[in-house]
Amino acid sequence: MSSVADLQEETKLPENLIEFDKLVEDAYQQEIALLTIRGQSLPTALSVHDLKENSKRREETRLNVIDAWRKLVQQMKHRALFIEHVTSLERAFLDVEDIQKSEYRRLITLVDLLTQTIEHSDRDVSCRFVTLLEVLLSYSDDWVLSNDIGQLWERLQHEVPDSKIAPASFRRRAYRVLVSLSWVPSSSGLLDACSFDVKKLTTNYSDAPTLLQREVFWKIRGGQPRPRHDSVNQVLDRLKDEAGVCISIWSTKDGLGKTTLAAQVASNPSILRVFTVLWLNLDKDEMTYAKYIEYLSSLSEQMSVNLGWPEPVDRIEEWGLKQVREQSLMSQARKIMAEYVEREELSVLLILDDLIDSRWIKWFRFSDSQSIILTTSHKEIDGVDWPVQLDILDEGEAIELFLAEASLPVDHIMGTTAEVKEIVTRCEFNPLTVRSVARWFHLKQVTAGHQKAIEEILLDMESLAQSERRETSEDEHEEMDPNMFVFDVLSLMMGPTTSNTNITSVVFVLCLAALEVVFPHRVPLDAVLLLWEHILATEPLAREELQNTGISQSGIPKLAWLIAEGLIHMGVIHVFDDEERNPWVQIHHKLYGEFATLMAREMFLEASFEVTTTKWNEAFATTFITRRIQVNMKEAKSGSLEYALRRLPEHMLKGNMLTTAEKILTDEQFLRARVDTLGWDKAMNTQMLDCVALQERFRDELVGGVTLVFRRTVDMVKELAGKSFDSVEHASQVIAQICNRIGFLLTGLKFFEIAAGYFEEVQDMDVSDAIVATSLYGESFCHLNLNQADIGLQKAKTCHSIMEQGSDLHVLYPDMLQLVSSALVAACHYTEAAQFYNVICDKLRADPNNWKLELSSILLRQAQLFSILGDFENAQTLFLECLQMKEKTSEKSLDLVSAYTCLGDVFIELDRAEDAKERFEAAIDILSYLNVDDVDHEIQLLKGKLHFLRGDYYSSSEAFRVAVDLIKKSPTLLLDKSAYDLRFMARTFFIRGETEKSVELLKASIVLTDERPISLERAAGFTDLAHSFIEMGKSNEGITFLENALEIQITHFGDSLFVVDRLKAIGNVHCSLKAYDEAIAVYDKVREILQRVHGEDTDRMADIIYAIGDVLEQKGELDEAIQAFTQFIKVVENTRSSDHHEIAKAYQRIGEIELKRHAVDEAEGNFTKAYAIRKVHNQDSLIAETSHFLGVLARRRRDRNLALEYLTSALEVRKGYDKAEETCLTLFEIGNLYRMQLEYDSAISVYEKGLELIDKNSEMAKRIENAKGHAMVGKGDFEDSLSMFNKFRETRLERFGRDHILTGNTSRSLGLVHFLLNHVDEALVHLNEFVRVCELQEDEDTSETIDYAMAVFLLGELHHHKGKTDQAEEVWTVSKEVCEDNGFDRIYPEFFAIISRRLEQGAEAKPKSAGIFSRLTGEAQILTDPDERRVLQQIAFMDDE
Repeated sequence: MSSVADLQEETKLPENLIEFDKLVEDAYQQEIALLTIRGQSLPTALSVHDLKENSKRREETRLNVIDAWRKLVQQMKHRALFIEHVTSLERAFLDVEDIQKSEYRRLITLVDLLTQTIEHSDRDVSCRFVTLLEVLLSYSDDWVLSNDIGQLWERLQHEVPDSKIAPASFRRRAYRVLVSLSWVPSSSGLLDACSFDVKKLTTNYSDAPTLLQREVFWKIRGGQPRPRHDSVNQVLDRLKDEAGVCISIWSTKDGLGKTTLAAQVASNPSILRVFTVLWLNLDKDEMTYAKYIEYLSSLSEQMSVNLGWPEPVDRIEEWGLKQVREQSLMSQARKIMAEYVEREELSVLLILDDLIDSRWIKWFRFSDSQSIILTTSHKEIDGVDWPVQLDILDEGEAIELFLAEASLPVDHIMGTTAEVKEIVTRCEFNPLTVRSVARWFHLKQVTAGHQKAIEEILLDMESLAQSERRETSEDEHEEMDPNMFVFDVLSLMMGPTTSNTNITSVVFVLCLAALEVVFPHRVPLDAVLLLWEHILATEPLAREELQNTGISQSGIPKLAWLIAEGLIHMGVIHVFDDEERNPWVQIHHKLYGEFATLMAREMFLEASFEVTTTKWNEAFATTFITRRIQVNMKEAKSGSLEYALRRLPEHMLKGNMLTTAEKILTDEQFLRARVDTLGWDKAMNTQMLDCVALQERFRDELVGGVTLVFRRTVDMVKELAGKSFDSVEHASQVIAQICNRIGFLLTGLKFFEIAAGYFEEVQDMDVSDAIVATSLYGESFCHLNLNQADIGLQKAKTCHSIMEQGSDLHVLYPDMLQLVSSALVAACHYTEAAQFYNVICDKLRADPNNWKLELSSILLRQAQLFSILGDFENAQTLFLECLQMKEKTSEKSLDLVSAYTCLGDVFIELDRAEDAKERFEAAIDILSYLNVDDVDHEIQLLKGKLHFLRGDYYSSSEAFRVAVDLIKKSPTLLLDKSAYDLRFMARTFFIRGETEKSVELLKASIVLTDERPISLERAAGFTDLAHSFIEMGKSNEGITFLENALEIQITHFGDSLFVVDRLKAIGNVHCSLKAYDEAIAVYDKVREILQRVHGEDTDRMADIIYAIGDVLEQKGELDEAIQAFTQFIKVVENTRSSDHHEIAKAYQRIGEIELKRHAVDEAEGNFTKAYAIRKVHNQDSLIAETSHFLGVLARRRRDRNLALEYLTSALEVRKGYDKAEETCLTLFEIGNLYRMQLEYDSAISVYEKGLELIDKNSEMAKRIENAKGHAMVGKGDFEDSLSMFNKFRETRLERFGRDHILTGNTSRSLGLVHFLLNHVDEALVHLNEFVRVCELQEDEDTSETIDYAMAVFLLGELHHHKGKTDQAEEVWTVSKEVCEDNGFDRIYPEFFAIISRRLEQGAEAKPKSAGIFSRLTGEAQILTDPDERRVLQQIAFMDDE
C-alpha cells in the first residue's frame, strides 16, 4: 500500500501519466483475474528444483509483457521523464492485445530497453528513447512514422526515412541509428527486435584469422564468444563511413571483454573483405626502439613480408639523449612500414590491445586511410576519434555466457531459473566474473550434479557477500577492491577440500602463483612442469598435503600434469601450440595473474614476497640445469630449450644465483648453443644484455669492480668466430665489434679504465679504419672521464683524422666532432676549441634536419665555453638557440638540464634574477621527470640557487650544505664541473657576507682543479678567492691570488683584451688598497699592451687613461690627474665626438679637483662643460650631479638664488631616482646655503631631513652633524654645540687617527666654540692642533683654505689676549696672506676687514690685551666687538669636508 507521502508525491505527476499508470495496473490485475477464472496458476520464476530431463523453456506470456510495462511506468513516475511521450506509450500498450504471442519476447525486450534508457537518464538518451519507442510502435498494424523521429535523426545527421517505409525496413534502419549513438548498452534481443536474422549475422569465429584465434578465441570455451551484436555493430558503424578513424574500446573495469570485442570486430566478414587486419598485444614496458621494432616485426610477419629496420649505433650518451635518438630511429622505421603499406595499397585495420599511453598511437599510424581500434582502461585518450564505452552484459547475454562456459547449450532451460539469474546478478553481469563462476559450477556439477552445484555456489556467494559487507562496515571510507569477488571465487575454485581430510588444498594456488611470479609471460609447458614438480617436492605446504593424500615422490610428475589439466579446465590458464607444435602456457587474464601474485604474497608468512620470488626463480634455474642441461637435454622440447637459452641467466639473476649465472655466461658450450639456436646477432645481443645485468647485480661486490663475463665473452667470441665465419677478416671484424660493444657497455657502467682496455685492444687488430675509429672514439671518452685530458685529446684527434679521410661518413662522425671539442676544452686549449666549435657548427648547420640532436649538443658546449671565457652575452644567445632546438624535439635529458642550469647562471651574471629562477625551476622539473641516479647533488644545488634568488638564505645554505657533501664524496672532475659548482656556491656565501665559508669552498674548488693547473676555472677560483681575502682585509694574499689567476690567463690569451681587463682589475685592487704606485705601474702595463697590440681599441685606452687620472687624484698629484683627464677628453673627442657623453665625466672630475684647490673659476668652467654635454644626452642623474656642484660653487660665491636653483634641480632628480646618499648630500648643501644666509633653523631642519635618509653611523651623517653643530654656533648655542663637537672628535679620532684632516677639522670646530666661550687655553690647544694637522697633509693644500685662515686669525686673537703681540701680528699676517692668495678677501670681505684692522698701525685698531689678573681668572672676553663675533659665527667653517 502506498504511503501518504507517496500519494502526495503522485499527485504532483501529470494527469496523463497517472492515468496511464492506472491503465497498466488495471490490465495487470485483469490478467491475473483471468488466469484465476481459467483455473491456471500464476506463473512463477522457474527453479532448478523444477527441472526435469525433458524440461523445455517456457514461452513468454501476456502477463510477462504487462509486467515489463509496469516496470517502465514505475521508472517514469520515479524520474518524471519523457512525460511528453505518454500518449504514444499508451497507444503501444493498447496494441498488445492485437500482437501475436510470437512477438512477446521482442516486445519485452523493447520495453525493458526503454526502462533501461530512463534509468540512465544522466546521459543524453533522448534519441535512444524516441527511436526505441518508434520501433515498439512499428509492431502495430496502423503504425505511421512520427515527426519526432525526423527531428532527432536530422539533428544527428541520419537520413530520415520516407513516411511510407515498411515497418521491418524502418526497424532495421532504426537499429543502425541506435548503434551509432554515444551510449550503446549491451543487449541480447535488440537485433532480433529490429527484424534482423540473428543467426545469419552471427559470425563463425572458426573462420577468423589464425592470429586472432590463437590470441583470443582459443581461450574461450568452444572458440565462440557471445555475439554482443550491439557493441560489435556500434564499432562497425564507426568504421563504415570514415577512413583513418581511431576508435577506443574502453572501460575502467577489468574483465568486461574489451579484447574479445576488438577481436570480434576484426573478425567480422565485412571487415575482412575491406581491411588487412593486424593485431598487437601491447605490454606495459617502456616504448624503446627495441620494443618498437619487436612490434613492427610482428606486424610485418602478419603481412608475410620481411622489412629491414634501421640498426641502432653503439655510442656513449645519457638516457635522455638516447631516447631522442631512438625516437628518430623509430620515425625512420615507421616510415619504412608506411612506405610498404602505401606501396601495396593496403587498407589496414590495426588493433592495439591494452594501450596505456596515448603517445604510442602515432607510432602505429602508417597511412591516412588506416584505421585503428584500441582497447584501454582510460576514458580519455588523445588521438581517439570515437571512444566506445563497453558496458556490462545484459541479463540474457550474461546467462548465455554462463551456460556456454559451463559447457551447456545457450538455450538450456537452466538459463531461465531464478538461481542462474541470481548468480549472474551477483556477478554484476561482468563477463570475467560470470565466466569464472561458470567454470566453478562446471567443476562442481561433475560430482554433485546441476542442482547441488548451483545450491553450493549460491551459498558460497552469499557467504562471500556477507564477508565483504563485514569488511566494509569496519571502515566505511575504505573502498572495496572491485576485483576481490573474482579473487574470492578463484580461491574457492582452486582450493577444493581433499577427499579424506576435509583440509583445503593449496597445490593449485601454489602452482598458479609460481607460474605468475616466475613466468609473467608466455612460457613452454615443459618449463612450467619442471618448476611445479620442484615446488611440489620441496615446498613445506605442498609436501604436507601430499603426505596427507598419500602421493609419493614418484607421483609428483603426474600430479603436476593433473594440476595443469585442472587449471585449464578452470579456465585460469591457456595452453596453445606454436608453429612447431610445442605447447606454451599463458594465464588467461591479467586479473588471474594479479590473483596469483596476491596469493604468492599471502601464502608464505615467514618470508617476504621478494624472498619467495627469489626462491622460485632459483628453483626453476636449478631444476632446468639438473634435469635438462646436465642429465638429458633431449627431453627438453625445442621451445623449452630456446626459452632457456634466452631466459635462463635472467632467472638466475632473479634467483640471486650470481655465481652460477657468471659460470653459465662464461661457458663456451652455452654460448655456442645460443648461437646455434638464436643465430649470431640475437645470441650476442642476449649475451651482452645478460652480462650487463649480472654486472649491475654484482655492483661493488667484486674485487676490481668488473665481472669476468666480459673478458670471457671476448675470448669465447674469438674461439667461435673463427668457426662461424668463412674468412679470417670477417671473424676479426666481428671480434673487434664485440670488443667495442663491451667497451661501450662498460663505459656506460662508468668502468672507464677497464673499458679503455677493450677499445685499445681493437686498435691492435687487423680491421677496417671505421672500426678502429669507433674504438678511438670510445677510448678518448674514457680518458677524458679519467681526467687524462692530454691522452684523451690525442685519441680524439687521431679518431678525427681517420674519419675525415674515410670515403664514407662514419656513423659517429658528429659525435666525434663534439668529442674533439670537449677534449680541447678539457686539455685547456680554449682558443683552438672556440675555433673548432665554429667550424663544426657550420658543418652541422648545413644539414640541420639530420643533425639537430648533435647540433643542439654542440651549441650547448659552445655556450658553456663562452661562459668559461666570460662572454655571457654570446653564451646567452647560444644557450637560447640550443634550448629552442631541444624543446622542439621534446627532449628530456641531463643535457637539457645542463642547458637550463647554465643559462640560469648566465642570467645571474647578467643580473636577471627572474629569468634565472625560471630556468632553474625548469631544470628541476626535468630532473624529477628523468628520475635517474647520481643527480641528488644537482637537485640540491638547483634548490639552493632558487632559495638564494628568493632571499631564503637559510634554506639555500641547507641545500648547498647537502650538495657540497655529495660533491666531495664523488666529484665530477671532467671539465671542472664540481669545481665550478663549489665556486658558484662560494660566491653566494660571499654575497651574504659569509666570507670564511666562501673561502673554504673556494679552496676546495681549487683543489679539484689541481690536475688541470692552467684551466680557466682554476683562474676563476683564484680570482674569487682573491676578492674574499681582500674583503677579509688580507689584501696582500688577495693580490697574490689575482696574480696567480692572471698567470693562467696570460698562458691562454697572451696580451689579449681578456688579459688587459684582468690586469686592470688588479690595478683597481691596488688602488682600493691605496697602493697607488703599484696601481699606476699596472695601469701603465695595460696602456703599453694596448698601444702595442690593440691600438685600435680606443675605448679601453680611454678607460685606462681615465683610471690613471683617478689614481693620481687619490694620490694627491692633482696637476697630473688633470693632465690625464684632459688626455682622456682628447682621445674620446678624436675617436668619437666633442660632445660624447663620456667626456662629461672627465670634465666633472677636473671640476671637482679645481674645487678642492679652491680654483673656483676653473672649477666652474669644467662643470659648465660637463653640464652642457649631459644636457644634450638627457642624462638626468648625471645632470643632477653637475647641478649639485654648480650649486656649491654659486653658494661659495654667495650667489644665493643661483645656488638654490641648481641645488633644488639636483634634489628633485635625485629624489626621483631614489638615491638616498646623493639626495642627502644635496640636502646638506642646501642646509649650508641656509646657514650662509643666517637662516639657522631652516638649515638645521634641512640637515635633519638628510639624516633621515642615511645610516646614522655613516661618515656622511657625521659631516651633517658637524654642520648642524656650526649652525648652532651661528645661533649662539655654544654649550650644546661644544658637547656635539666633543663626541664627534672622539669618533673621528678612533676611526681616522690624530693626523687625519677629518680629525683635525673637529679640533678646528672645538677651537672656535672655546674661543667664543672665552676658554682661552682650550681654544689654543684645539686651534694649534688643527693648524698642525693642516700643515701635515701632503695630498692636498689644506693650509690654503678659509678654515685655515680663520683658525690662524683666532690664534692671533688668543696670542694678543695673552699679551703676545708679536706672535699675534705674525699669525694675523699669515691669515691675511691666505685670504689674498685665494680670493677670500672678495668672498668674505667683512672677515678680511677685521684682519686688516688688526694689522693697521695704532693700538685703537687692535683689541685690548687683558690684564694679568683677568688672564688668570679668565673673566676678560677675548673678542668684545659684537659685530666681529657675529662675522666669525656666520662664516665659521662652511665647507667642512
